[in-house]
Amino acid sequence: MATEAHVLFDATLPTIKDINAELRLLGFPVRLQYGSGTLADHSGFLSAMLRRQRSGFEFDVRSGPDVADDLEPPESAKAFSCGVSLRWASDEDEAIVGLCIAAALAKLTKGIVLEEGLGEWQNARKAVDYAKQHLKAMGIRGSPAEPGTRPADIKRYLKSLLAERDDLILVGRRLLIRPVRHILRGAFFESTGGRTRFRIWPYLHPLYGHPESTGCEEPIHGSLWDVTAAHFIPLLHDALLHDVFADLGRVTTLPRLASRLEADRQRVTACVTALVLSGRHGAASTFLDSIAARDPTWDPWLIKDRQFLERDINAVCAEFHEREERTVQALKIGAIWEPSPFPAELPEHERESAAEPQFDAGQWPVTPEGLLAPLPEQPGELRFSKDYIFRLAVPLLLEPMTIDAGRRAYQANERLIAAQRLPDGKLLLSIMRPQRAHQSWIDQASPELDPIGVDTRLLLYGSERLAEIWLSRRSLSVEPLSIHSIEIRTKDRRHSIWHCNFAYEQASATVFDYRNGPRGGGTSELPPELCAALMLAHPVPGASDDALHRVRQLLDGMGYGALDLDLPFERS
Repeated sequence: MATEAHVLFDATLPTIKDINAELRLLGFPVRLQYGSGTLADHSGFLSAMLRRQRSGFEFDVRSGPDVADDLEPPESAKAFSCGVSLRWASDEDEAIVGLCIAAALAKLTKGIVLEEGLGEWQNARKAVDYAKQHLKAMGIRGSPAEPGTRPADIKRYLKSLLAERDDLILVGRRLLIRPVRHILRGAFFESTGGRTRFRIWPYLHPLYGHPESTGCEEPIHGSLWDVTAAHFIPLLHDALLHDVFADLGRVTTLPRLASRLEADRQRVTACVTALVLSGRHGAASTFLDSIAARDPTWDPWLIKDRQFLERDINAVCAEFHEREERTVQALKIGAIWEPSPFPAELPEHERESAAEPQFDAGQWPVTPEGLLAPLPEQPGELRFSKDYIFRLAVPLLLEPMTIDAGRRAYQANERLIAAQRLPDGKLLLSIMRPQRAHQSWIDQASPELDPIGVDTRLLLYGSERLAEIWLSRRSLSVEPLSIHSIEIRTKDRRHSIWHCNFAYEQASATVFDYRNGPRGGGTSELPPELCAALMLAHPVPGASDDALHRVRQLLDGMGYGALDLDLPFERS
């Protein structure tokens, strides 16, 4: 098979959306991936997917009356205004992708195709047949089965896990521990509207709650859930065990559910309800009193909760049993529901019978070696990775890289995570992300300036606190890097202690100090020496002294004081 094909046509170059739609109609298991860019502006490698595997080819566009001069199309052919050249390596997957794209282009534009190994021009119908012959020869089914986010896709991703676990069941987008009595525990796979991305929620929700709720937890690992990523399924299995079920599996009673809710001011009513149904009126009343004691302005908001405590417990239980039945019907989980009395309806020594079953990790798909790596432990040790996750508020390196690979990625301005154990034992995590400059800046800048900028985020960990520093520059051609934000947080990242936003061009800074209670931001002018401290060369991984020196100078100058990350913090 040749390594090159050409398509000639007299029409506007189709959009990626139109090409992918035609590929789907033809039954070709190929899709282009090029973001929101237009093909007319593209030159060079073009990413694509063949079934569930990444692939691609070189893609170049020519236009004008002379596009066919060096290709010698048939004399009977009409004039052509546009030509596309597709080139690939000797890899058979890339060749299949190129032939399928060429055939789809010809079909859409009524063009002709030259595959140089064949040595003759083909009309669209022959080009489609030629691509199908090669698909068949490679044993690739023509019907598309791309990775997606539908319930059928979720079932496929979890097939190996469900084969090992008879205590888990997938119902729609919810992976649940069974049986269920009063608490739903598991994972919820929320569609984000994107074709290839999930949002995954640890799903902890009372059965009597609203069936459409995503529960009382926060989603895990943010933007990492791209189903086309090579690490998607192994990371999914690993995260479900360590970040979802190992935690939620311990929540077996309504009092334990209440303890998860009590710290969230938005879930006061949910916490009171769980305590009342568990037969703990006294604990619910004490909980409401503690809120009012800390902040008397909450009194008007607690009136309904106090009235709820005065209701007849039998009537309350009857109402919430009805709610449970409605949720069971809405979620279609009758097969795993074990109707049970609420603990408040049972003698105290029998209340454990209404608890949810304990979750035992047991058999689980093994996490592949090399998917995740711990942080460096020895002073001076440096490690690189492509990404990271947080587990129990501590970062883990995702897809670790060798030192040489990390340095090459740094030199090429690719996304890179660098974890460094400093001589004093603190951990510094550097997250470097290339980013296209804003279009308004590109429009005003001279053509020789590179539009790709960089965002860098530094996380400096002490034993109790975390310093989070944000730096950026608009393009790689503009020096230097600028610090635009410093925040001191609790190590678990739940609470902000002190925060300062810097505006270099205005020579000003706005400080939010929460050490003595909530306080609005105060803006002040920056003296010249602090303004100069904002600008620095890009911090090279493993050489962080200059960046941290400037951070200490800015913290001291803006009123935070010394960079002591080992002090505990108690909220006022």
